[in-house]
Amino acid sequence: MPLLQQLDEAAHAAAAFHAEFGIDQPLRLVRADMPAFMLDKKRPLADYDALQGAPFWRR
Repeated sequence: MPLLQQLDEAAHAAAAFHAEFGIDQPLRLVRADMPAFMLDKKRPLADYDALQGAPFWRR
């Protein structure tokens, strides 16, 4: 499946969840074929939202 189609489906699923339950769900887009995927999967959402300091991928 093309990447843009996958992104469109993920965005649609998040919008449908919000419409049904009124809750915004975080949407993580990662390359699952990366060995570091398991580390990214366990990373807290606060690391993605942190605006202070260097981004976690540059530390």
